[in-house]
Amino acid sequence: MPILLDDCAVMKTFPKYLFCKVNFCTLSACLTLLTCTLAHAAYPERPVRVIIPFPPGGGTDLVGRIIAGVLTERLGVPFVSDNRVGAGGAIGAEIAAKAAPDGHTLLVGTPGSMTINPALMPNLAYDPLRDFEPVTRATTSHMVMVVRKDLPVKSVKDVIALAKAKAGAMNIGSSGVGSTSHLGGELFKIMAGVQMTNVPYKGTAPAVVDLVGGRIDVLIENLPVLSPFIKRGDIRLLAVGGPARARSLPEVPTIAESGLPGYESTTWLGLFAPAKTPRAIVTQLHAAVASAMRAPAMTEKLASMGYESTADDTPEQLRVYLTARLNEMKGVVKAVGLKGQ
Repeated sequence: MPILLDDCAVMKTFPKYLFCKVNFCTLSACLTLLTCTLAHAAYPERPVRVIIPFPPGGGTDLVGRIIAGVLTERLGVPFVSDNRVGAGGAIGAEIAAKAAPDGHTLLVGTPGSMTINPALMPNLAYDPLRDFEPVTRATTSHMVMVVRKDLPVKSVKDVIALAKAKAGAMNIGSSGVGSTSHLGGELFKIMAGVQMTNVPYKGTAPAVVDLVGGRIDVLIENLPVLSPFIKRGDIRLLAVGGPARARSLPEVPTIAESGLPGYESTTWLGLFAPAKTPRAIVTQLHAAVASAMRAPAMTEKLASMGYESTADDTPEQLRVYLTARLNEMKGVVKAVGLKGQ
């Protein structure tokens, strides 16, 4: 039988409205809730693994390690980078999706692992929306449209006009089938209603070499990779692929405002936790990353690498953004007829 606390000594100390018909079951539940709250408040209790699903030395690794570093500094325990490479980021993402939802395993997510792979492979072992709690979209970098320096065009509208005049004769390179570069190019072709021959390469470097050498006409690729070639005048920059102009290139128009309204192609990097990670932990992680990434010294450092900080994005905003990009990518993959291996 429950022990009622109507007229016991406790009632003489505390107001009646606090203990009206309270029983041991209620008291036990409160104590359990208090214990859980205190446990969450103690986060992190031990070193945190930050899974980076791409090799050391690349852009994802560099920015991922910056994030791990600021979390280490602000939360007081080591956030340890763990490169789990393979399948375009799918191996690392699967490991993170299956980890305990206690905030001690996190994922550095990118379009490859969170939109491209899920769009290409319907039987993937994880679902980016179901199996993860978004924390923040930490950085973005523009995909940009560049052309060989002697191509007789000055704008995106000129590229579209030339492609329509020479249906199928123009070449557009990419860093590989199913890459962000490839799908950004396919989205451009679909929205512009043009025929261009896709030339896939095994990576960005050989694609850029052939663009510089005049063997392909157009390339849509990540700005940080192309910056040195643009600055030397080896290739010509026409437009950026983001929804707004790049902060580092305010004079360069977007593809959307250059004749293709609604076009967007960016690369981004976000922090994710396994699904069902407590909201208090997600909020704590977001606050730590956002405050660090908006610091002037950090934004300057990122800008020098070709990245823009977007860490003010809330978890809810990242989920909305991820949903939109995933649906868009599924549409492109279906239209092109691509299938994952």
